[in-house]
Amino acid sequence: MKKLLFIIIGYSLLLAGCGENEAIYYEGESDSTSGIYFAYYTSTIREGASVIYNYSDTTRDNSLASVVGEYAQVRIPVRLFGNVSEEDRPFVVKTIGGTVEEGKDFTLPEEFIMPKGEALAYVTVNVKKTEELQDGIVRYITLGLEENQYFKAYIKKRIVGNDTIDVQRITIRYSLVFAKPFSWDFYKTNWGEYSHTKLNFILSVMGWTYSQFSQKNFYYVSPSVCVLTRMELQKRADEGNPVRELDGSLMQLGSDYLVDYSAYE
Repeated sequence: MKKLLFIIIGYSLLLAGCGENEAIYYEGESDSTSGIYFAYYTSTIREGASVIYNYSDTTRDNSLASVVGEYAQVRIPVRLFGNVSEEDRPFVVKTIGGTVEEGKDFTLPEEFIMPKGEALAYVTVNVKKTEELQDGIVRYITLGLEENQYFKAYIKKRIVGNDTIDVQRITIRYSLVFAKPFSWDFYKTNWGEYSHTKLNFILSVMGWTYSQFSQKNFYYVSPSVCVLTRMELQKRADEGNPVRELDGSLMQLGSDYLVDYSAYE
């Protein structure tokens, strides 16, 4: 038995009929194939019985800064257009571009399934936190949907506001860049100039995550954090292995907690 799927994304898929107050409803394809597309939204607006989904772009930005563990999971919704099925149906997603290598820097599941009776599935991308990410450079992965016997690209693009979005492909951008904590500038004489490299080092010394750092009351803990961080920086400098910023300069704290780098002048 066929089920009718209504999708309202920014505008109605109701088409005007011949007579007043009549409508023609989309009932799917005669060969039982369905459309499929990448779809996620930033917000919703409810108007009566309808929900309007507001889309931004088919680009996802992800920071791995607060991720605990070796991998971060990025879940991308894939939606169906047309009839749902009474059977599980496989769909195809391929890597079609990017600056990283599948298998080394990220992995995809071996198969993707649109479950029976459902109009939504997720593509889970496992992004690896590699040492290379310490450079702060943004990497990207571009995925594309491919047609098969069950799914076709009936919807290729969407017009959202003034933008035209390609919903058959999606780009995931990610990095290990930390956003500067709001409290940093209040304690600049302790921390010194901000860099994500310095913050990452402080986190490694303290054994904290970015989230834990951001929740601290630095009026009380900033001095002890700076003392411990300076001790570790000084230790490495004395051992001949000083810690450096991305530009090659020696990592330094604020004026109240300066590290002695006189041996490197």
